Amino acid sequence: MSTPFFVAGSGRSGTTFLYRLLEGHPRVALTNEAGVADLLRVFVEMAAVPSWQPHEIPRGEVTRLHGYIRPPYLPIAGEVMRRNAVRALEEFYAESFPDKDYTHFGDKLPEPETVIALQSVYPEVGIVVLARDPRDVLCSIRSFARKERVAAENPFFGTAGLDETATYWSNCYAGLLDYGRHVHVLRYEDLVAAPVERGAEVLEWLGLPVDATERRRMAAVGELAGHGTTASADTSVGRWRHDLAEHEASQVVARCAPVMGRLGYSVE
Repeated sequence: MSTPFFVAGSGRSGTTFLYRLLEGHPRVALTNEAGVADLLRVFVEMAAVPSWQPHEIPRGEVTRLHGYIRPPYLPIAGEVMRRNAVRALEEFYAESFPDKDYTHFGDKLPEPETVIALQSVYPEVGIVVLARDPRDVLCSIRSFARKERVAAENPFFGTAGLDETATYWSNCYAGLLDYGRHVHVLRYEDLVAAPVERGAEVLEWLGLPVDATERRRMAAVGELAGHGTTASADTSVGRWRHDLAEHEASQVVARCAPVMGRLGYSVE
């Protein structure tokens, strides 16, 4: 029996860097925003919506659908869909990693709603929450949006302003902290300062062995591997001090202060 775990955090929080540190472990089958778990969550969610009822699915732009199943059949249909969604998810990993003898499987999830919902079918699911100062997240989103094709592939990055980013960041982490049951919180700033040590802590929290070979493997993982928007990971920490106007930094703090405090970030 394999144990599920998921890496969760806001966009531009460093989750890709953490993914690269973890996915090479011989007992880990970890995908990078495969979206399969998200799709199956929507599948199960829609199975509980009566045929006459509209239902909104927020993912970037809101998609508005109507239910399909007539009310008398909802209880049985919903349970059947839920069971088969779990089976489909596990088969997806088994077929995606046929040559890996893994004991832990999961995804790097861009939507916190999915990992929270998964707790109903996997009570033991581990949630690795990677947090980053929202002021630096805003800077990174702005820089990332200037890369070719990014706005077309992910419209949020091209259109997100200060208010949208701050609201998104606050909602993401408040949801994970309030509703996640088995959570390990890691700050991006601590990960950048000591990637091997923090990566080892995550693996050990999951109950996975970390020997000298594993530490060498993680040490060999490049910093941001072209996914970053600064010259190095070190220079990405605290970039808001020179990239944001003073009033912009203050506005982000004003909107995010309650959650920033919970994550140990200064709000002064």
